[in-house]
Amino acid sequence: MDLARTASGDIPAETSDQKPAVPTWAYQALFEKTPIIGYAINREMRIVAMTDRCVKASSFHRPTVIGADVFETFPDNPDDPSANGTKVLRESLERAFATGMPEKLPRQRYDARPTPDAPFRERYWLPENVPVLDDAGNVVYVIHTIVRG
Repeated sequence: MDLARTASGDIPAETSDQKPAVPTWAYQALFEKTPIIGYAINREMRIVAMTDRCVKASSFHRPTVIGADVFETFPDNPDDPSANGTKVLRESLERAFATGMPEKLPRQRYDARPTPDAPFRERYWLPENVPVLDDAGNVVYVIHTIVRG
């Protein structure tokens, strides 16, 4: 579906040699509606975008987490002295920023809270980190996604 419109608001007809145009404003909505649990972070490890499924799964309000530190937003379970989810995640994110290569991690225990004030529950995930490069080839963001494992 071509979301580009002319100044009059009409959607122009496509010819066979035209690529569908997606206006800049639509990219955030496309990311948020992507059917995955995920978010994007910048080099400062701050959340810059979050999918609707991630918002729903975490019970956060998107405005409160955009700009927040990812490790403060998703901390290790303080009641589990062996918790290493943030360490594993940080190392993978740092590799993604350094190498520009995506990485699928093995099944990882990373306890989660169903709501921000609820107690942690034991959870297992299959995480993946995918770098996003700018036009010069520099990694500017990493998209972190998870599937329950």
